[in-house]
Amino acid sequence: MPEINRIRVNERPPMRQYLLATTPGGRTIRWGEDEASPENIFEDLEYSSTAPGGPKELSCKLPRKAGVDYSDMKMGTRIEVFGAGQRKLAEYRLERTPRTSGDYLVIEPAAVGYQALLTDQEEVLEILIDSDVSGWTDVSAQHRSDAVKSGYPIVASASTGFGDKGEVPASIVFDFTNVSMEEGRNENAEYSYYGGGVDIGPILSGFQVLTGSKANASWNDILRASTDDVLSKYVDGTDLNATSLSAGAFTELNPPEPGYKYAFVLSTWTGTGSGVNMSDMRAWTTPKVLGRHGLPLYGTWPEIGVLASDVIAYLLAKYVPGLQYTTGAYGSIKPSSFVIPHLAFKDQPVTVQEMITQAVRFELLEWGVWPGQFGPTFCLNPRGQREGRKRWRTRIRPAKFEETGQQMDQVWNRVVVSYNDVDGTSRVLGPPGSGFRATDPRCEDTDPLNPINETGEARTKHIALNEPHTQEGAAEVAQRFLEQAKLLDGSGQMTLTGFVEDEHGIEWPYYCVEAGDEIEPLDASIKGYRYIVEANRSRSSRSSRISIDAPPDGYAEMLERLGAREAAGGFS
Repeated sequence: MPEINRIRVNERPPMRQYLLATTPGGRTIRWGEDEASPENIFEDLEYSSTAPGGPKELSCKLPRKAGVDYSDMKMGTRIEVFGAGQRKLAEYRLERTPRTSGDYLVIEPAAVGYQALLTDQEEVLEILIDSDVSGWTDVSAQHRSDAVKSGYPIVASASTGFGDKGEVPASIVFDFTNVSMEEGRNENAEYSYYGGGVDIGPILSGFQVLTGSKANASWNDILRASTDDVLSKYVDGTDLNATSLSAGAFTELNPPEPGYKYAFVLSTWTGTGSGVNMSDMRAWTTPKVLGRHGLPLYGTWPEIGVLASDVIAYLLAKYVPGLQYTTGAYGSIKPSSFVIPHLAFKDQPVTVQEMITQAVRFELLEWGVWPGQFGPTFCLNPRGQREGRKRWRTRIRPAKFEETGQQMDQVWNRVVVSYNDVDGTSRVLGPPGSGFRATDPRCEDTDPLNPINETGEARTKHIALNEPHTQEGAAEVAQRFLEQAKLLDGSGQMTLTGFVEDEHGIEWPYYCVEAGDEIEPLDASIKGYRYIVEANRSRSSRSSRISIDAPPDGYAEMLERLGAREAAGGFS
């Protein structure tokens, strides 16, 4: 029997798409190009996604009759986009239904991705961990007056001192030097912290006796939590009685219920004596205030903090309960690793999205709200590692590849970071050999592929951080800045038309290319996969316009995500 030569035929999947619109009342209407009813045949379908973020915007046109109240045009209607094989591509929330008239009436539904749930509330306040010593200040005038009347006048000076060299870290320092003891009064010193209206949780602090008597029961050294600034209702922690805590140890007060807004540290002499000048100094070291969130703390005192993955799961459960997520190594929210030393939003209300952006800036994790099995699902993962993401490949000519190319004004191999330390002092961190008081190798990019390194020159950028940081946090931001800045030169745009080939040689419709995927322009001068940060799909042109590598909106937005800004009078 003669051998039969079989030719393998890879049939391309169909390119058709359809949408399901599910109203808040539960009714589902199908929009498609193959619908029998003309009013459900869409035109000019366009939808987009970003990374970070997920599905972003959707719009289309539907021919409808004037004067009819269509149920699928209700605000909040869920719009799901499907492709070949009933593959769900994206889902959006209907927000606007503008109408235009011409030869016939057209409704143009406009929807946004469910990342919008993260910005629906603009009045959110939270204290995850507040390590900013400068947030502690003098007590209120009324409390100072009440203290005199009760026989506990505040007579010692108080100030916040930064920590650098030596054994005393950043502290609230009470100085009783030359305060004269008097009969009938208790010599007192206090400092207070206000959570901006947020209920506070545990108050943590180290304690050291700098000068004067130690282990003395006549001293009351305690943490205090109060519902207001005049101690209408308060609770005290353990009295340390002038006993210094050892290195790595701290005292803690956890208010028993919600409603406590203020924290106090106080040191009071209750012993006898008259006409004797005191010589006592004591320090409440590296005080920290937590919210009532119950999140685990990581690290070793005083270098403790929270993880972005824990923070995000807490925020979603509290403020966006309808959003799906799972945690753990195999969950949609993957565990992060950087211990965040300071993350507090108590002075100005923000959105949940802003909190998430600030939490992930140290590791620049990828986050987004994507379609899930049980509804919109929040995902957090290392960049380019979202479950289900794909890798693509193309040639630059058919893809109309537009590459930004190298720009000297956006390429650096060194960075200097100005920031306010959590101890309240202004500091500067630079690369090794820069001459600054503090240096870190993460402030320098030694990658031989960095075009500046190829010239043998040094080019330095000076940035300033918007929020208090530790030196470790500043070094992490410096590293992320240099990593992201290099991507600006490899950034660009492509237009993928018709079908696109994945890394295994299988062809897929253009609309399957998603933000967060990676694509390799095979014949580009710079080899390797590029990260897709934005995908804009158009049904009418059967194409997807994608942006690669750089942040979707460029350099300024990169700085914003890092919580930084260009420093005035900086280096160049």
